[in-house]
Formats: sequence, C-alpha cells, structure tokens
Amino acid sequence: MKTSLKISIDSILTLFLISLAFFRVDFAGGNAPFLVTPQMIISLVVLVLVVLKKDILKIKLKRQSGNLVSGLLLILIFFFISIVIGYSGILQLKKMVLFTEIIISTIAFLYLFMESNNKSLIIRSWIKATIIIQLIWLIVQLTLFFTNTHQSNTEAIELFNYINPFSAYVGHYLPRLNGGFLDPNVFSYYMSFIFFIGKYTKTIKPLEAYFVILLVMLSFSRSGIASFLLVYVMSWFLNEPKINIKNTLTNFRFFLLFVALTFFVIYYFDLYERIYTALEVRFLKSSKSTSIHTEILIYGFSNAFESLKTTLFGHGFMSAPFYIYETFREVGSQWKYINFHSDYATMIFETGVLGFALYYFTIGQLINNRKIKVLSLCVFTLIMLQGIFYQQFNFHYFWVVIAITIQMTETKNVLIR
Repeated sequence: MKTSLKISIDSILTLFLISLAFFRVDFAGGNAPFLVTPQMIISLVVLVLVVLKKDILKIKLKRQSGNLVSGLLLILIFFFISIVIGYSGILQLKKMVLFTEIIISTIAFLYLFMESNNKSLIIRSWIKATIIIQLIWLIVQLTLFFTNTHQSNTEAIELFNYINPFSAYVGHYLPRLNGGFLDPNVFSYYMSFIFFIGKYTKTIKPLEAYFVILLVMLSFSRSGIASFLLVYVMSWFLNEPKINIKNTLTNFRFFLLFVALTFFVIYYFDLYERIYTALEVRFLKSSKSTSIHTEILIYGFSNAFESLKTTLFGHGFMSAPFYIYETFREVGSQWKYINFHSDYATMIFETGVLGFALYYFTIGQLINNRKIKVLSLCVFTLIMLQGIFYQQFNFHYFWVVIAITIQMTETKNVLIR
C-alpha cells in the first residue's frame, strides 16, 4: 500500500511539472476572474496530498531548502503587510490570493519532491513530455500562421475560449512562438530553465537539447535569447570542459542532423526573406512598445523613493498597475503596459528596499552553498539576467524551478572546482 501511494505521488508531481506551461488552457473559458489552468488545479491536488500526509512537514529540511521555505513564508507575510500599508484596490488582494496559492503549493511540492526516491525520473518525464507537447504547439502555431488563420477570424469557434493556440507575430513575417504560454518572452525563459536543468541532471538527450535551443530562438525574445547565450557560455567555462572524442562526435552528429533538418524546412517553405525581415524587426529596429516599456521602467525606479514609507515598504504589492495605467493612460492599452517588465523595478516600487532584499535573499538560496554548483549558478544567473526586463514571480514554474534546483543540488555532486 505504501509503495502504490508513493508511485501515485510521483505521478502527480510529474503531472504538475508537465502542466506548468499550460497558460493557454483555461477551464473556465474566460468566465472566471482569473485563468483556471491545469497547473492551478494540479497544484491544489499537491496541496491536498501534503495535508493528508501532514507528518511530512515535520521532516527536517537541509539548510538551503529550509532557508527557501522560511524566505517564501516571510515574503507572503511582508507582501501582505505592504498591501495593508499601501492599498490601492481590490486587484491587489486578488493577486495576493493567487500568489499565496503559488507559494504554498511550491512549498508543498518541495516537501513531496524531497521525499521521492525518483527525482531524476520525475525530471526526465517532465522534460520529455514538455518537449513532445511543445512540438505539438509548434506544429499547430506554425500551421495557423502560414494558413493565415488568426484569432480575429475564428471568434465563432467556442473551443478557442478554452484553448488559445495562436502565436504572437513578428510583424506579419513570422510567428513568435510561445508554446503553452501567452507571452513569447516567458516561453523562452521557461525553455531555458528546462535546458539547464536537463543538462546538469543528465535528463535531456542531445537532439532534445537542440530542439529546446531552437524553441528559445524562435521565441524571438531579445532578453530570453541573450540571457540563454550568456549563461550557456558561462557554464561552458565554469564546467571545466574536457574533450571526450566519443561524446564530441555523438553531439556533432546530432548537431549536423539538426542543422540539416532546419535548413530543409527553411528551403522547402522558402523562409529566407521572412526570417531576415523578422530578425531585422526584432533586433535592429526600435519599436514603439520598447520605447514605452523603457519609459515605464524608468518611472518605476524614479518613483520608488517618494517617502520613507515607500522606500521601506513600497507602494504595496501588485500596486504597479494602478500607478502605471494612470500615468501612461494615453498609451491606450490597459493590459499590455500594466507592469514594469522587470523584477528589479517591480520589487523596489511595490515592496520597497525591505521587500527587495527579502525577495533576492530567498532566491539567493540557490547559491547559498560553500561549493557553488553549476546547475544552481546557471539557474540563479538566468533569474538575475531575465529579471532586468521581465518579472516571473507570479508564475508557478518560477518558484518550482528554484525548489527543484535546490533539491537536486543538495543531493547531486555536480560541483564547480
């Protein structure tokens, strides 16, 4: 009986991980005040499992995991206090409830994952299933794009209220792939985490790794691609690579196969001009959107220290939309520009220097080790780089990735010499 329960829990943990990217699935069909995603449903199941196994919370955690849990609980308390001090509207309380569910379910996941004897198998199943699912998204999104099927001409299809399969556009030249996410930037960040976790837990195969890199590139996310490449180069040097002829030839064979397939697709569909134009639009030209985001970013930093109260406690957790929308009302889009697109600006503006310090102290548990491990450093650096131009703290996957990384590096001997 005990064995079957454990297998069941491992299966649920795996399903939870697989569901992390399903932001394009809304079981409520847009009729709830928030997205009712598969990950939300399964994360509640994870919470119930911990309640049923209440003795599990009495288990002593190792230092990094213990500090992570303590930091997460302190974040919840402090962020709520910041709302009380800087209340702007009911949206803050709604977001606080969602954020609380994310944090508590992450802690529940950490305890259950810690108890599993099949950590590598769970991660392998997660990565394999994620890659298969992203391949399906890739085929669907490319098909819709190249058949000129847009959301505007399919509004009568009720299914699309529950599943949004459409990609973002680079002009009208190529799709910006976003997989199961609503934002291509978040998609690139998520796949970057998948890549490095797979690489340093040895749970991703060479061809799968190349496919993940391709997905990161096809997101056309400037911050996502830049952070991925920087961390990849950093990890290569830090891992003290030794030339293994057999492994090198194997990887080179997969690389050639991957390149050949990519060029065949480009040639068959005559995509050269489209790709060049898309690269020019995304990487060589400055868009109106980029300019507006830069203004909002500057606004966040420059208005964070209005008084002693805002300096210490901020304007209140999730208060940014109220200030940004009123200040940039003339932009004309209430939804596109309602956050700073930066962890740094958001934390300092909404939660002050105290919340900022607590937030990064908690994330810093990734490298709170006498011998910093390669995987931990890669994930930590990705977070710090991506946080410049985006905020990820309100996604389940962000905190779960941190929990997985700490758990794996506490049990795996992958060290930087």
